[in-house]
Amino acid sequence: MWNKTLSEYLNAGQTWKAIDCFADMIKSQVAYDSMTILVMLSVIVRLVHTYAIKAGIIFDSFISTSLIDVYSKGGNKDEAEFLFHDQDGFDLASWIAMVHGYMVSNSYHKALGLFIKMHKSGEKEDPFTLANAAKAVKCLVELEKGKQIHAVAIKRSFNLDLFVISCILDMYVKCGEMESECRVFSEICFPDYVAWTTMISGCVENGYEERALFAYWQTRLAGVQPDKYTFATLVKASSLLTSLEQGRQIHADIIKLNYALDPYVITSLVDMIQGDRDMGQRVAEKLFTLDPSDSAVYVLLSNIHKAANQWEDATSARNMMKRVNVKKDPGFSWIDVNDKVVMFVAGDRSYE
Repeated sequence: MWNKTLSEYLNAGQTWKAIDCFADMIKSQVAYDSMTILVMLSVIVRLVHTYAIKAGIIFDSFISTSLIDVYSKGGNKDEAEFLFHDQDGFDLASWIAMVHGYMVSNSYHKALGLFIKMHKSGEKEDPFTLANAAKAVKCLVELEKGKQIHAVAIKRSFNLDLFVISCILDMYVKCGEMESECRVFSEICFPDYVAWTTMISGCVENGYEERALFAYWQTRLAGVQPDKYTFATLVKASSLLTSLEQGRQIHADIIKLNYALDPYVITSLVDMIQGDRDMGQRVAEKLFTLDPSDSAVYVLLSNIHKAANQWEDATSARNMMKRVNVKKDPGFSWIDVNDKVVMFVAGDRSYE
């Protein structure tokens, strides 16, 4: 009730009433949560914005850019966009803040379009904006624009920046451009675990499972320690190759590096050993202990029984999921609608 009232005051532009309401909450010792704090942060930003306008300093580059950044990070894209276009001129900080704001709100077309406009204006890109542009290309799967961004990175010598080049590497992975991915990776002098994981993931996603496993052994020789995402990807590669021996070696490393109890890794292991009913059940039981609310555990256990032609047990796993009121997250697809990437599930008619 209190959060709703605060939000209504915020949306109506009645910032002082929202502040008075929050003060009443504190006086009455009403418990507040994270949503209350988020609303009040928005209230304070609106108040600062109003005073900046009244004081005639809203067009100060530092003030406007700071507000754009705060609005963007808070997901208030419209306010950030209005401030950005209302400026007398654009500096690097405002370009960075607005591109990032579009990325936060999943407006990938706008983020990429603004980056291109920024480049054409003669403004020199920074590593962070280049990385965001590469991420936008990855989400839109626009390979040609991605190649142009890569060229800009090379021209500005940002291809030596590990953060930028890892984003470009990931961009090529999602665009299915394995030749470019391998070339970019080979040019990284000292790849970290992020770059190695991206490379391994790219190999698996594009059907090069053996190359993914080879890359992993190179990672170990280089002394780079993998993380849970690396292991989950490797387990998937092993299962696709039905390489039990490779899987055992990776499993040994998982235990050695203390990822044996990580739910993300265990879920991948269950998927790999679906043909081994007994082991699959033991791992699934461990997963139930770690997180009984994870729908993936029930689905994977059901699949293990199906693979072993244990249809009654498969149905039992599904029924257990219903009894404890756990719901499976629906699968979704995404499409481009009016320059926005939107997601929908089967039977979704919200975009008609």
